[in-house]
Amino acid sequence: SVLYRSYYKEKRLHWMKMSYVLIRDPESLDILANISLQDIDNEMVDKLAEESVVDEEIDYVMVINTNSNTGRYIRVKDLNGKKYEIGKNFQLQDLNSVEAIANDVHPDDQKELIGTLRTDKLQEKLEKENRITAVYRRKNEDGTYQRKRIRIFYLDDRHDDIVKTQRDITDLYEEEQRQKLQLQKAAEEATAANKAKSEFLSRMSHDIRTPMNGIIGLTRFARESKDLSEIQRYLTQLSFA
Repeated sequence: SVLYRSYYKEKRLHWMKMSYVLIRDPESLDILANISLQDIDNEMVDKLAEESVVDEEIDYVMVINTNSNTGRYIRVKDLNGKKYEIGKNFQLQDLNSVEAIANDVHPDDQKELIGTLRTDKLQEKLEKENRITAVYRRKNEDGTYQRKRIRIFYLDDRHDDIVKTQRDITDLYEEEQRQKLQLQKAAEEATAANKAKSEFLSRMSHDIRTPMNGIIGLTRFARESKDLSEIQRYLTQLSFA
């Protein structure tokens, strides 16, 4: 058998499988060839999409067909209680409706997410970027939120199919915030230490300046004086400075 892409239905590229089975006729001893041709586009697209995603923590992997504006899930771990049959096509309007997003997504993230998921804009965006990434907060049944990251990219150079994946990054986000707080605390402690050091040096400089001025003055007087008794007096004062 051989796998290849060929212009087939709707004059667009399809993955095809051509199989040959050779059989010898027992009577004539002729070699007979049975040839079959099969459209395996959906199966190949799903397989390639699976192979393009290696992260085991992915919530789901979905393939979007740009010609029919339909989607189908090929791997599902978490859909927030929603039920979709794996491998079955559905209309994307059912998934990305404003109502559905409003119910599941944090109000502050809804506008950006709706703009990202608009299927009529995906191809236009993917012509400019190889990969589209969006992060949003999804509401749980108990009212808490999880952070999710969506990635969208073309499956191959046909640009007929788009792969969309979602991953939970709540733990990653919380760890990132914890590290930021640690860095911020360390920076504040370093700033406080530098301030204390500067204040200490300033006080020491002030405390030292007064006796040093006296020592310098007495030394100058002793150096300039020619009277031994005065020199002795200045040196005596220096010993107590």
